[in-house]
Amino acid sequence: MGVQNYASFASPEVDRAIEESAAVESLFERRAALERIMQMLMDELVWVPLYVDQDVYGIDRGFSWQPRSDSFVLAAEISPREAP
Repeated sequence: MGVQNYASFASPEVDRAIEESAAVESLFERRAALERIMQMLMDELVWVPLYVDQDVYGIDRGFSWQPRSDSFVLAAEISPREAP
């Protein structure tokens, strides 16, 4: 389930818990639900990350741009920097 299921993990119990957590409106209850799901996944040891990807960017000082948390670089988000 999900676009980032790189391990092709399948568990009806985990899928059901994920779907149910999406309906939880309380911040604290949702966090608790997500923590339970993460514990289920850790118990199964579905995915073992061997490294943490790091993004490195370089940009000309004549432009203004902020990196995104999803690592996408969108040309529409780059703009000429205003002259001082």
